[in-house]
Amino acid sequence: MIESADHSGHALTSRLMTLIAETPEQKQACSLVRQRVQDQQGLRCQRALTNADFERQLLMQDRLSGMPV
Repeated sequence: MIESADHSGHALTSRLMTLIAETPEQKQACSLVRQRVQDQQGLRCQRALTNADFERQLLMQDRLSGMPV
């Protein structure tokens, strides 16, 4: 796991860490977050985006729970 950003200087974001998604689990988490945002905003894509559509993906995780945000 490579952390590519340090948010520790800001109180609200100190629990977040930003990673380059490398493992299948991390890439799946990116996909789930993308889908959740599209659903919440009522966005409808003409085609479903897959991990193959992205060369690199950034994943933000809560440091305490490990959940993607």
